[in-house]
Amino acid sequence: MTLEDFFTLTELRDGLTTPTRVNELLTVMQKEKDCVVKNVGEATRQWSAVACTIATTENKDCLDLFIQLDGLWFIDRWLKDAQKFGNDTENRFLEELIIALLRALERLQVDNHRSISSGIDKTVQDLLGHSSSMVREKAKALCEGWTPIQDIDVAPTDVKMIEAIGNATECPAVAISNEENMEQSSDQKMLKEEMPTQETIMESASTNQDPV
Repeated sequence: MTLEDFFTLTELRDGLTTPTRVNELLTVMQKEKDCVVKNVGEATRQWSAVACTIATTENKDCLDLFIQLDGLWFIDRWLKDAQKFGNDTENRFLEELIIALLRALERLQVDNHRSISSGIDKTVQDLLGHSSSMVREKAKALCEGWTPIQDIDVAPTDVKMIEAIGNATECPAVAISNEENMEQSSDQKMLKEEMPTQETIMESASTNQDPV
């Protein structure tokens, strides 16, 4: 059985729905793993059938199982072969095959770690210079999705400043209260300094007392 004949019409339209069919698919794919491509047109049709079916599959268990069973290895190899055949021939179906394989990768939602370990990231990067604008756009979108997000470095002093501004903004009443307390403390200090002590009063009374 060829890959093109493996799928039912429903699967070609709606994708795979059971893990059992995924296992069966990978079994057929493994049998053709070491086969040498003799007919580019036939190979293109078979690989396109797999890619289009994966691209329409919505069952997450099926997609995850496809990755676990090393399905990415085949997509990576088919992309490389499609690029190689494209350099030798002007088969317009090869462009459609590449687009279908890229759509399958989008559906599989491969993460950055998996893209590197499988080598698919470098294969897709090679498509950034493809003659087809659609191929370039899809390859670029995949590469950008695999790029890890860099953390923004913030200096400790900046963090303290941001926290201080945030506290002042969130609690204006506290800031006003603190300012009032400082003013009251200053007034009390001045009042205390101006207030005469008991010794000062006694000295003043002794000085002003009439001599006997």
